[in-house]
Amino acid sequence: MHPIETGNCKQIITECKPVLPLLLLRYESIATHYTEEPIFIYDNQDEPYEQIFRLREFIPNKKISSFMIYAKERKLSCQQDIFIRHAYWDKRYDQQYIKEKDPVRKQYLLTAMPSLYGRTIHINSENNHFTKAIHTLQEIQLHIKKNLVFHEAKQQQQQQQWNDIEIYVLFDWGKYCRIWDRSQENTHFQNRLDSLKYTIKQILKTTSDNHEPLEKITLDQSFPLSLFRDLICGIHKN
Repeated sequence: MHPIETGNCKQIITECKPVLPLLLLRYESIATHYTEEPIFIYDNQDEPYEQIFRLREFIPNKKISSFMIYAKERKLSCQQDIFIRHAYWDKRYDQQYIKEKDPVRKQYLLTAMPSLYGRTIHINSENNHFTKAIHTLQEIQLHIKKNLVFHEAKQQQQQQQWNDIEIYVLFDWGKYCRIWDRSQENTHFQNRLDSLKYTIKQILKTTSDNHEPLEKITLDQSFPLSLFRDLICGIHKN
């Protein structure tokens, strides 16, 4: 069985068209998918940790960067352990890379993966920055619950590198997701986001990959990245 589509037209065709054969457009589509994944991480006991927070910045001519927090429960406490993840696309590198003149090389790049990177760290209350991260996220959740309002910026936020920013937060009652550009602002809320991003970066900077490593984790993608790439590039099999 397939979905039944109707409408005031004689024929309805359902297909998945590839993105235009412009490298950066294809890379950006793949990178956008990658930097919001995975939705779940499984530890070495096969226990699921859900993505409960994502802060994603779209920085022109440089990168798409996501900072994520995963937990077993949506209502955070300092008694939980969590996963911290940073995923990004190095757009600046790929912009230089695709200037390749060789036609054979260019053809290869049309279906290649962009320069994607991810780092995932498991931490608990023994980490020096753990409590700060939990408390700052709780403050962010509280701001959202109090009917968060944005205003038109009096002047463009030139100090911000990003053109657009996205926040995704899960609650027991649902989720909050918003994207805005530099023409909108809520200074206090933005300060909380900047504080949490700084704390996450400190955790990533000060935590060695060899510090109490887990035997295995599984990044549970909602859709395999390689297949997503094939769809974007139009090389999937019907």
